[in-house]
Amino acid sequence: MTRIMSRTLGAALLLAVLAVATDAAAAAPIACVPAGISCEGAGVGFQPGYPSGPSYDTFMGPAQGTHILDANGDGSYADERCDADREGALATADAALNVILAVGTGCEALPAGPNVACVTPPLVPTPGPQEFCKSALGVVAAALQANAVFITRCAVQDGLVQGAEIEAAYENTKLVLSRELEERLRACDKLLGLWLPRRVGGRLEEVRDLVALRIRQYQAADAQSANDWSPEIGRATRKLALGDARQSGEEFKEAYRLYCDAYRELRDIHL
Repeated sequence: MTRIMSRTLGAALLLAVLAVATDAAAAAPIACVPAGISCEGAGVGFQPGYPSGPSYDTFMGPAQGTHILDANGDGSYADERCDADREGALATADAALNVILAVGTGCEALPAGPNVACVTPPLVPTPGPQEFCKSALGVVAAALQANAVFITRCAVQDGLVQGAEIEAAYENTKLVLSRELEERLRACDKLLGLWLPRRVGGRLEEVRDLVALRIRQYQAADAQSANDWSPEIGRATRKLALGDARQSGEEFKEAYRLYCDAYRELRDIHL
């Protein structure tokens, strides 16, 4: 029984060591290159709010460069997910260490050292196989906890990066849609979907909100401009109000025409 336990523990421990050694192997970061990899380095559009802060740096510091690699070569780890191969090594080590702990429940079946308290005169304690087994399990349990901390770090990092990039994708989708809508407004496109209300699948409310936003932006810029844009902004504001009145009366096509006219007033402003 003792030999079987020793061999099983030894094999499982070897598997765990191999997994950790694989995890620690260095890997050169892969720089973003035009050939075969699509990555825009310019800061265009809405940028992801990648994680940062002293608490984040303290928690993630040990994983940076070991499990979180600078794959795009920009000098930052905050925009990187955990390396997939390193995460696989962590999972392998976790499984191996748990196997060791499971096998280690048989420590109680091993012979224990003598109970020196019952011996007269007292003897120097001599641990038996059971005590050695339990000591080894303590080391394994500590390794398991340390490994679990890195697994948690990777889960947190992956979640933060994914959340930041999902938010950026959402915001950039809105930018693309607003740009497309603005191009149609410039030409006052008569597309049916533009002047129908949202309740029937149209985009009239979107048109109205975009024009209103541009008016507010021009009003804010006018206060800091050497030019006087108030006549154009005033006409655009009045046409927006007229369009709102027509929309309330369900004269949707006329409302859309007035929103187009309001936008054209802004378009004709000379910066």
